[in-house]
Amino acid sequence: MIKVLGVGNILMKDEGFGVRFVEKYKEELESRFNGRVELIDGGTQTIPLLRYIENAKYLFIIDAIKKSSDKQKPGDVFYFNKDDIIGEIKSRIKTTCHSGGIHELLATSEFEGTLPENIFLIGIVPRNMSKGMEITKNLEKKMPEVRDFLVGKIEEALSNSGG
Repeated sequence: MIKVLGVGNILMKDEGFGVRFVEKYKEELESRFNGRVELIDGGTQTIPLLRYIENAKYLFIIDAIKKSSDKQKPGDVFYFNKDDIIGEIKSRIKTTCHSGGIHELLATSEFEGTLPENIFLIGIVPRNMSKGMEITKNLEKKMPEVRDFLVGKIEEALSNSGG
């Protein structure tokens, strides 16, 4: 099973990108892939998400991130594989307000022996993380790009797993 986990705090504008992405594309993508893909609104949860990811062969996480580079611009999209996430996430990237959450979730899953074999993070640099329920127009315009990228990666995963 392929799981897509959208995380973020919807009360802080662009910080909620991952959740807003899942809200927008859940029905379309689950239908397109005939039940082989599940999109999950993870919000800012951590440990309660363990049961959702434990049987995933592929896990895609969508989140607002800040890279440790001055060259990043709001709306820039980055892609990280499992090695990047597990081995270097603390030094290279920072998921925004709930950064401990994703680390805690993956570390606990690894400890329990249920860490998905294939993990990817699609991160977008936020423009505005002040209080508010809507993401900025800049990030809203990036949603189709992230969707198309994700669809390509899901199709690649399905072809690699014979499904």
